Amino acid sequence: MLMTTELLQALARHSELFKSLVAALSKPKLGLHNDTGICKIYCNRQHNCLWYTLTNGEPVPVNATALTGYLKELKFE
Repeated sequence: MLMTTELLQALARHSELFKSLVAALSKPKLGLHNDTGICKIYCNRQHNCLWYTLTNGEPVPVNATALTGYLKELKFE
């Protein structure tokens, strides 16, 4: 009887872990890049594209069709 109880407890724990894993995998990924940290995205048509990032001071167009993330700062200059 003890083995059955332990098995049921282990299966219940496995089920909870599986639910947590599925929930984590179903969340949308944030941002437009694979790097961690801050990503500054600029918006204007000055460089023949609407959205771009800067690499070594040069504009790099962002070709992604969607942006997801947390807005930390919004500036209008």
